[in-house]
Amino acid sequence: MNLLIFPQASLALNIGIMLFLLVLVSGAILLLKQGFLLKKYEYPYKKINFALTPSEKNFFLALEDGVRKEFRVWPKIRIADLLAVDKVGCKSAEWTAFNRIAAKHIDFVLVDKKNMKIIAGVELDDRSHNREDRIQRDKFVDKAFHVAKVPLIRFRSAKFYDSGHIRGKIFEALTDD
Repeated sequence: MNLLIFPQASLALNIGIMLFLLVLVSGAILLLKQGFLLKKYEYPYKKINFALTPSEKNFFLALEDGVRKEFRVWPKIRIADLLAVDKVGCKSAEWTAFNRIAAKHIDFVLVDKKNMKIIAGVELDDRSHNREDRIQRDKFVDKAFHVAKVPLIRFRSAKFYDSGHIRGKIFEALTDD
C-alpha cells in the first residue's frame, strides 16, 4: 500500500506536505474550538454585589452628608467623562491622550445640584496608593485635573469619617482655586 500523496515526488517532499496538512488541519480545529469557546463565553460577566468597598461607602455617606446642600456626589466616574482632550492638531497625540484617561476612574465627583456642572473630583487614598504604580498614576491624574482646572481633593482612607471635616477641607480647596 502506497501512502505517498504524490508518488512521483520524493519522500521528503511527501513528508513535508503531510506535515503541512497536519498543521493546517490542527489549526482549523483550534480555530473552530476557539470560536466555540468564544461563543460559549461571549458574555463571561457576573454581578459585583457592592458598588463601593466598605471604606468607600462610609466615606461616600460622610461626603454626601457634608456637601448635600450644595452638591450631588457621584461615585466612580470615568475620568474621560470629566476631562476632554484638547485639539492639538495631531490625531495620534489626541488619541494617545484620550487613551491615558479612558480606563481610569475617579472615586467621587461633586456636581452642582442645579445645573450638574462639575465642581471637583475627590479621591480616597487607601494603602494601595503607596505602591509605585499608584504613585505614578496619582501624579498623572493630579496633573491632568490641574491642567483642566478641575480641583482634585484627596483624603486618606480611615475607619471613620467626619462629615464636618470633609466639608471644611472641600470648601477650603474650592476657595483656593
